[in-house]
Amino acid sequence: MATSIKHPWQNGGGDTETPLITLLDNNHILIIANADTDADGAPDAETIDPDYGTVETSLSKPDWRGDGEFVNSRTIPYFVLPSNWSSETGIEVKLGDLAKVAYKGKIVYAILADNGPIDVIGELSIAAVEALGQSPWNIDKTRIESGISHGISYEIIPDSLDLSSTINFETIQAAGKLAFKDHPQIKRGEKYLEATWFEMNRSNQGHPTITAYNAGKPLYTRYINGKSDLIEFLNLFPNAHSILVAETDKKVIPECPDTKDTEPPVSGSAAEKFVTFFKANYEAVRSEVCTWFMKGGFSSDPVTNGCVAHQISCLKLCGLDFPKYGTLESVRVHPFADWAEANGWIKIENMNDLLPGDICVSQSPSEDDYDHVYCFSAYTDSSKSSAYVIHNQDFGLAIRSLVGASNAGPWKFALRMP
Repeated sequence: MATSIKHPWQNGGGDTETPLITLLDNNHILIIANADTDADGAPDAETIDPDYGTVETSLSKPDWRGDGEFVNSRTIPYFVLPSNWSSETGIEVKLGDLAKVAYKGKIVYAILADNGPIDVIGELSIAAVEALGQSPWNIDKTRIESGISHGISYEIIPDSLDLSSTINFETIQAAGKLAFKDHPQIKRGEKYLEATWFEMNRSNQGHPTITAYNAGKPLYTRYINGKSDLIEFLNLFPNAHSILVAETDKKVIPECPDTKDTEPPVSGSAAEKFVTFFKANYEAVRSEVCTWFMKGGFSSDPVTNGCVAHQISCLKLCGLDFPKYGTLESVRVHPFADWAEANGWIKIENMNDLLPGDICVSQSPSEDDYDHVYCFSAYTDSSKSSAYVIHNQDFGLAIRSLVGASNAGPWKFALRMP
């Protein structure tokens, strides 16, 4: 029977709702609280959060296996517990333990990486807040100014840490899905133990796949939509220890259980393929941006000045033509727009003609210049004054004004890929 836990903590940030803590029947811990944004671990934490930020986190090397000495709030989804957690509850939760964090239908898996004040509960890293579809930033994205209001659920599994595996965003998501059994289950009894090797492949339609084999017999095939899918599939077959790559780029996918009716629908156009992939695999696009855009010194984080970088990274991951990484066309709005038109993209000048997958260009609110690009997904309502979009400023699908509002410049034109 679930048990309510008495505690001394309040929500931070002046939120007057009372946090709830419950020990569930499966020994998971459920916390309902708010989330202050914790910038700790980010290299610029003291700048973006001058009142509380520090470059250190409680979890650090050598236990922390990811990049950097500490856990970077900008890139790693983590949660925080009060430093007096164990003494107040009698329940030990270790640094690195996993939690499923949910808010308004969005989920992110996170690790415990920091200890917080003894009087409040409810903190998340920047990466976790953004993954839940919220922005913790001020208008010009130079300071952390907000978190998320009461209503977030943190479901924690004590003693679930696996710090050798949870080293970046994708591996934390994969580990979380496995720990919470949220990955697709292969319901074939114990037959999945028979698989001894894998083959990486692409279907005739270009979708990445992986097949598990026993000797020369194909057992299961899965269509892969990102690193998390791949890691989940590999972990389902404990006796398979080698991976081969098919000799040809594309081949007939072997007929076996779990193959039929699982391939993503074939898009009618490059734009449809682009927007479908972008919505389903935003974390993979963000990871691609971090790989070249940040490490190339174009910005200290994937959000600042990264609007073009996100769009062309998605183009690359979709197998579509894109400007070479590191060129002006890959990082600046004007050069990208010129590149697109020079490569046969159609310029759409009537906002009412937008279609999913069109890349929109907006005008700066303060001057007559282009300042932002984003992928159009759909209008939010019949007025067509705002749209669901995918861009660098929110993690996943977001809403943006097309006519201009405060820090959002008005729509100027769109580019439709050939």
